[in-house]
Amino acid sequence: MRPNKDTRPYQAKMAVPCPEIVTLHGSKHAALLLVALILLSACGGGGGTTPTVAPNANATTPIVNVPSGNNAGGNTSGNASGNTAGSAADSNGNATQGSGAGQIANSDGYYPDANGRYPDSNGIYPDQNGNYPSLIQAGHYANSNGVARSFSTAGALDLSNAFFKPFGNGRSCASCHDAADGFSITPSTIQKRFESSQGLDPLFSLNDGAVSPNAAVATLNQRQLAFSLLLNKGLFRIGMKIPDNAEFELLRANDPYGFASAQELSLYRRPLPSANLKFLSHLMWDGRETASSTNSQDCLPQKNCFAALDFNLASQAHHATQGHAQAALGLTAQQQKEIVDFEKTLFTAQIYSKFAGFLDVAGAKGGPKFLSKVGFVFGSNDPIYGNLKTGALFNGEVMSNYSNWLNSTGTLSKTQHEARQSIARGEQIFNNRPFHTSFQGGIPNDFDLPLTATTCSSCHNTPQVGGASAPLAVSIFTSDGQLRTPDLPLYLLRHKVSGLIARTTDPGVAMQTGKWNDIGRFKVPNLRGLSARAPYFHNGSAATITDVVFYYERTFGLGLSAQEFDDLVAFLSAL
Repeated sequence: MRPNKDTRPYQAKMAVPCPEIVTLHGSKHAALLLVALILLSACGGGGGTTPTVAPNANATTPIVNVPSGNNAGGNTSGNASGNTAGSAADSNGNATQGSGAGQIANSDGYYPDANGRYPDSNGIYPDQNGNYPSLIQAGHYANSNGVARSFSTAGALDLSNAFFKPFGNGRSCASCHDAADGFSITPSTIQKRFESSQGLDPLFSLNDGAVSPNAAVATLNQRQLAFSLLLNKGLFRIGMKIPDNAEFELLRANDPYGFASAQELSLYRRPLPSANLKFLSHLMWDGRETASSTNSQDCLPQKNCFAALDFNLASQAHHATQGHAQAALGLTAQQQKEIVDFEKTLFTAQIYSKFAGFLDVAGAKGGPKFLSKVGFVFGSNDPIYGNLKTGALFNGEVMSNYSNWLNSTGTLSKTQHEARQSIARGEQIFNNRPFHTSFQGGIPNDFDLPLTATTCSSCHNTPQVGGASAPLAVSIFTSDGQLRTPDLPLYLLRHKVSGLIARTTDPGVAMQTGKWNDIGRFKVPNLRGLSARAPYFHNGSAATITDVVFYYERTFGLGLSAQEFDDLVAFLSAL
């Protein structure tokens, strides 16, 4: 059901909410792993169809059968085709040639591996000893829309890597970039860490975890108040001074926490994921870790050229260690390289929908395995200039993961068939539904056009990923003063020459450029793995993907019917 102005976006559709499963660095209990496995089966597809437990003569453990459609073939754990009779996969999910030929699929369409063993309900095949890995070992994590998978193309996560090494105040990169949350971090995970540590985990540091660096934290109640934005919205405080050469000045700061001033604004932002980084053209919400370079070939026409991704990622890791982890010396060059090399192996995406089933079967290209094989070139699909390397025109058909589901067939339940078609239709809406942005200050200034018929794919233009293939920052008004909530500061800014006034909770890119027209602009983030890392927008103001679509519908007048609204939500939830 499409929400309206007077109701929060729907919750009723999700029959069984799937709680977060144990985090990579929180406390891990053996019992919780078992609970996670049970919960995952409860979150299964088929529109609420009750899963069945069917013993398999060839397997050492029973198989929980989640209705999932045709020939899943082990794709959740790897990249078996899932569409060809006789396909099988080894314990890593890799296809084994012909080993399943002539074998009989189980009720989910799974074929046995070379040892005659079938996978469990998550598409995970047993090892050579017949042991099935846990969800955590396989990198599968439940969320409200199904299951996401986070993994490294290098294999098992090397916990001795500098990414996991604590520095300074005890934090590591992994403290705020958890595999269970798509290598970001969610309020659910944060709350669990708070409860288990009484708010004393290194995550809860005054410098950026608290609403103010001066907040009282002596008692548990004080810590709950001090870290309220982190606990409720997953927001970290970024302290930043307005550039000296800025075209604007601060007239007044209305800070409920009594700290922000012209010397340091408090900007509250969600951590961007440290996975899927090979597709980045620029870093950070405000682009501050995107360096210029006179020697680079990655250039915008008649504008800046940008340093290589590895350089920017290394710089970001170093500065984050000095800032967030408060390590005086930061990282060595070797540690920077180690983190960057590791981060570039990380991928995350939704792999299972509780309504549509597995997202990498029947010709679909969901899940992180397909994503990891997608290529990327800087400026490959800029909305104004097209391909900056070849000159090819901009292609609005950015996403094609689920086009094969438009005419899906097979032995599917009615619910599952409709869910797959809904995802496919949502993908088409994302690519093709135009809406006008001429009245929206941020977008025409970026696109330099008097009237722009924009689609979702205009800004989220990286093929199969949905980020910006070249640096692009736009305003969608999420930091506009009119939308300010009482838990955020409000800043009154004045243009030094014209006297114009802007009210904002976060000036965004303008804090780097000093430009008046950049107030309220933020980078266009990647969209894969959305379901794993709620809430959304830079300030966590959208609690669900439904909230996100509702915000765009209300703000930009997308003109979606109730069905189209649900289709777009379904598609974004499957990324």
